[in-house]
Amino acid sequence: MPITEEQLTVLHQYQDLINTVEQAFIYIKNRAFDDQMDAARQMLPDIMAALMQINQSHQLLSDWFESNEALQTAITTFNNFVSRLNQASGVQPEILHERVLSELSPRFLSWKRNVEAQLISYTQQ
Repeated sequence: MPITEEQLTVLHQYQDLINTVEQAFIYIKNRAFDDQMDAARQMLPDIMAALMQINQSHQLLSDWFESNEALQTAITTFNNFVSRLNQASGVQPEILHERVLSELSPRFLSWKRNVEAQLISYTQQ
C-alpha cells in the first residue's frame, strides 16, 4: 500500500522517537549498579514524556493502517506497556530501577522490534 509523504515523515519521526526511548533504557542499563537507581529516577520522566508522544501517534497510525491487524495488535500491546510503566513510576526508587531493567526495558524492546517489523513495508518504499 503506497503512503503519502506526510505519512512517511510521521513514520520516520515515530521510529526516531522509539529509538530514543530504547537508548534511554540502554543508558540506564549500562550505568554502574550504584548509578542505575539514580539514572532510572532521572530518566523516567523523559521516558514517560516520549511514550506519551508515541501514544499520541498511535491514533494516526491506527487510522492510516486500520487493515494491518498486526500493527493494531502492536498498538494495543503498547497501551498495556504504558499502563505497566505508569504503575512502576509510583514505586520506591529501589524497586523502580529493578523493574525498569528486569521488566519494562525488555518488554519495550520486544514491542519495538515487533512494531518496526510491521512498519518496514511502509518505510522501505
